[in-house]
This record gives sequence, C-alpha cells and structure tokens, in this order.
Amino acid sequence: MKTTHTFDKICEALRDDPRFIDNRGGARSGKTVAEMQVVALLAKHDKAPTITTVGSDTLPHLKLGAIRDFKFALEDMGEWNDTRWSKSGSFYTFPSGSVVEFYGINDTPGKALGPARHRLVLNEANLLQWDVVRQMLARTSGLVMYDYNPAAPFWGTEIIPNRGRYRLVHTTYKDNQHLPVEVRREIEANKDSGNWWRVYGLGLIGQVEGQVFDFKIVDAMPEPVGYIETWGLDFGFSNDPTTVIRCLVHPGRREIYADERVWQTGMLNPDIAAALKDNGIRRPGNGPTVWADCAEPKSIKEVEGYGLNIKECDKTTKVREQIASLSAWTIYVTRRSVHLIDEGRKYLYKQRPDGTWTNEPIEFFNHGIDALRYAVYTGVILAGARGSYTIGFPHKKHSPNAHY
Repeated sequence: MKTTHTFDKICEALRDDPRFIDNRGGARSGKTVAEMQVVALLAKHDKAPTITTVGSDTLPHLKLGAIRDFKFALEDMGEWNDTRWSKSGSFYTFPSGSVVEFYGINDTPGKALGPARHRLVLNEANLLQWDVVRQMLARTSGLVMYDYNPAAPFWGTEIIPNRGRYRLVHTTYKDNQHLPVEVRREIEANKDSGNWWRVYGLGLIGQVEGQVFDFKIVDAMPEPVGYIETWGLDFGFSNDPTTVIRCLVHPGRREIYADERVWQTGMLNPDIAAALKDNGIRRPGNGPTVWADCAEPKSIKEVEGYGLNIKECDKTTKVREQIASLSAWTIYVTRRSVHLIDEGRKYLYKQRPDGTWTNEPIEFFNHGIDALRYAVYTGVILAGARGSYTIGFPHKKHSPNAHY
C-alpha cells in the first residue's frame, strides 16, 4: 500500500492506545487519505465486528473526499468488493462483519447521533459544532480521530487536548512525499503570506482574518427568472482541476448565487465541451454565456468549435480590482458546492511581514473562485458598465440602471 509520512505518524500515535488523535496539518499533507488507510486496516483486522463512523459537514463533501480515499485504500490493499458497498446507505461491510459508515453530520444530525459506535473519524472537524460532536463522543466507545486545517482555535484545539489519552499528529505538505512538485512549489510561493502560510503551509493555529469572501451557504439555487445567468470556466489539467461555476446574479440587490457544476482534473477540451453540453450550454443566442480564462485563447476556440457559447473573460482589469468589485456583493453558494466552499474558507489576502494585509489575494485555492470571477465580473459587472445585461429566461436586454 502506497503510504505517506502522515500515515506513519498516525500509526506511531496508535501504539500509545489513545482515545483521541488530533490530526492537525497544513494543505495537502495527506491527512484524509492516511486516516482512511488506517480505518481500512483496523476494520479489516478486527477480531470481532465493529462499527466505524466517518463524519463530515455534508455527504457530498465525503463523496468527493473521504469515501473516494477509503475506496482507493481498499483497492490498493486488493480488498475492495463492490458487493460489500451500500451506495444508498454509504457504508462498507468487511468479511469480518465490521462496518465503516459515512454520514453528512450537518445534513442528517439525527442519524449521526443515533446508534453507538466503536470508532469515530471527523473529517474537517472545525466545520462541526461542539454540541453535536460531544453527543457523538458519548456514543463512541473507542478511538476518535479528527482532522482539519487549523485556521482558528476551536473545540479540537481548546477542549479535546485536556481530556486525557490525547495524541497530536502535526503534519505539513512535506509529510506527503507523493505530492507533485508543481503543487509543492505553489504552496511554497506563499511563504510571505503571513497567516495563510502559518495555517496552510506550516499547519499551525492561525486566526480568521484576511479572508477575501464570506460565502453564505444555501440549499439550492433560486429560480432564474429576474436574474442574470452567467457561467465561468477555469481551465486545468494534471494538478489543477477544470472548474465550471453557474451563477445567477441580481444586480439591484447585489446578490450572487453560485453552483459548482464541474470540478475535475485530466479533462481535455473535448471532455470540457461534452460537460458543458451536459449542463445545458448551447450555441450563441440560445442560452447563457460561459466566460473562460483569457490566458487560454486556443482552448476557448477549440471548445467554441463544438458549437458552444464560450468567450474570453476580461483581460484588461487587474485581478485585485475585480476582487474588490465582487467583495461588495453578497455571495450565496449551494451546499453541494463542496470544493468552492472549501476554497472560500482558504482564499485570503496576502499579508505583509509586519502583519498588515495587502489588497492582493493569494494565488492558491482559487480555481472555482476564478471561474466565479470570470462569470460575474465580465458577464455582469463589466457588461453592465458597457450598457446592458441579459436577464433570466426568456432572454431580454435590460438597462443596467433599471430598478429591480
């Protein structure tokens, strides 16, 4: 099984038979992967059937992270069996009878609090409320592991360490020896970014400050009537994902609703075109425009060649000026947009050595945010300044000075 130094550190902590393992670390240290490898090994070798609950903010978040990592761990061990996975219930049953179940705690708090369990793993634990967590602890007889990027103090740093049989596992990107060189360089490019580097580079406890956007989480997008519909696309490939974000914008109320539609690495331009068509994007004049990264004109032309309404985003206005414009709007993000929500929490302004903040955002954790920026700044803010918006369905032109 392909493991990291983070995995080794968790295994070393397990030798002390702790009640709690605090898996604290910076960006891309491999915390979740290592935890799922440990969970799989423990469940496989249980002498009697056990129940392990893996919980996080939402089930969609788990599906794109911990569940996928758990499956990869079992496949790497040669143990995965599709017939043992319950897709509807999100749990896996081992030959020994041990079960590993996955719950979106904020989605279904009653379900997560219900039955007792032997082990508990809390993914991105700082997103969970202590009142819920302590009830889950009371229903857990054995090991509790929890992971997080330490953006600010919370119950995992303030309460649990004082409860005894506690081990801290501190890791950074340097503990993930399989991390691509390009990603390592991207992280290290932010060494001068004060609090960001402290939290996501060094894995040390920071403070909630310097955050560019304060996303509001909603269950669903509103009906499009009365809104401007605009889409954004940020190209990626090997290490960076290609992202597509759908936005509904209300200029009068300065409201933006955003929904993550594509977030995937390894996509070629034909794949992107197919994904856009699957999401309802059509020829010019038959629907909303997709505003794409102006640094990729060749890719834009190729995708456009599939009969899609895609255009270059604005390339004359500096990023910081676009960000400043968007900061004056309220941004609502759908709960299922787990990657975009995660970026919003980590997208900070650069910090000077003296602790003061610049107006330049960091160039990291910005793939979905860039797509959102292309969509709203070019498709709405700049379009409005030039004379007209396209509002909802049916598509009609309206003056940017209209009252809503």
